[in-house]
Amino acid sequence: MVLKKGGIVLNNKIYGGILQALDTVDRALVMSGSKTLLEHYNENREKIFMGEPGVCYSRISVVEKGQGGIY
Repeated sequence: MVLKKGGIVLNNKIYGGILQALDTVDRALVMSGSKTLLEHYNENREKIFMGEPGVCYSRISVVEKGQGGIY
């Protein structure tokens, strides 16, 4: 719902593994005006290192607000 309101489309076919998937979802949330996953779920604001980041920007598209989502 957050992505749809923000006009962000996220293609669910991410082949770079879980780290790339999390980074890509995180970037899509930020692009839609939402908090990052870490800000939303980590109340203590501790840094969590899971590996080298790598957003798959080719999986994120900007469309008209109200038209986005995960497909």
